[in-house]
Amino acid sequence: MQIVIGYGSPACGKTRLLRQLCVEHEQKRFKKNQRKEAYYFDVDGENAPDKNRLELAKNFETSVIDGLFMTNVSVVELIKDVYRQSGCIMDEETDKLVIHYFKPDVAVCTWNDLHRRPQHSRTAIQNAVVEKPDPAWILKAINDWEREEHKDYEEYAKTNSLYRLQLSKFKITVVQHQTEKKDGMQLMLDKYKLNNVPEKPERNEPIQTRFLDSARWSNGGTWRDYGGSGEITPDDAPTEFKGFDDLLERLEVTIPFQEYNEIRKACITVEETEERDYYGGCEYFNFYRCDLQKLYNILAEKEYLTINGLVGFTYQNTNTCSCGNAALWCNCPRGTWMCQDCCDECYKSGCSFRDERDNSVNSETE
Repeated sequence: MQIVIGYGSPACGKTRLLRQLCVEHEQKRFKKNQRKEAYYFDVDGENAPDKNRLELAKNFETSVIDGLFMTNVSVVELIKDVYRQSGCIMDEETDKLVIHYFKPDVAVCTWNDLHRRPQHSRTAIQNAVVEKPDPAWILKAINDWEREEHKDYEEYAKTNSLYRLQLSKFKITVVQHQTEKKDGMQLMLDKYKLNNVPEKPERNEPIQTRFLDSARWSNGGTWRDYGGSGEITPDDAPTEFKGFDDLLERLEVTIPFQEYNEIRKACITVEETEERDYYGGCEYFNFYRCDLQKLYNILAEKEYLTINGLVGFTYQNTNTCSCGNAALWCNCPRGTWMCQDCCDECYKSGCSFRDERDNSVNSETE
């Protein structure tokens, strides 16, 4: 069995990576006709749905566990929980723990957290210390804990493979990643909730799609029964894509009619799909699809959308505060691009811009 976790600060990209790994694993499984699948466990946040369901890990080839792991102790506590709930983690020589480690980057993670959820994660991002994963320390801590749990250890080790496998075969692999700063396109998707999936998607599904689809309309087809078949009358194709027009209104974009038609033509296509039923009937459907990446590129190029507008406050593309530290936030009315410490000092001295900024960001995400 393999356990896969993301390790790093909030908003560094853990969930997106783990979701993609689940999808890729499923694709490989279908090609190889494997029985066991990857299972996504959500142990992230105070109300995580899967914290008490980790006993299921023993039933799957790969258990992808998504939570906030920033210290070696947190990894040890996870393995303890899996062990307590399932009885034993290791069954085979191939058992291993894969840690996808994102190097700390407070500035980028603070940026990525904008519009990500209704409630921000700045407390953890800006104050927690992200340790570098230490496989040797993690293994020793688990072994020490197991000895403490089982005082009659010598007898216990004869019938339980956990300890022996940890010493000889259980492997911990650390895969290092850089935190990528989300671009304007992702800001638009996050701010206007255009991901087409709930905040926590279905297991083994992609984290998001970058398309906006209309309602379908029937393009005809055939139904069947014992005596034969009949034709399905097609619907009239709609001339408007209301979802597209509603999106432009939400983006607060006013476009001249001629330019609107050009943008619509560049971004929207007519797609086809079909449905077959139990009795052999088949109905064909069409729907409009807007490519949100193309839409964003056009609106940004024509300056209908700007980074400042998407962020909700003035943004300058710089990384350094006047004190030399990494700059995290916006250009304060006092004229200084600040790190968090300097921003705190400015705030204590009477600057109210941070309150206005936070209220603006929170109101946009509620």
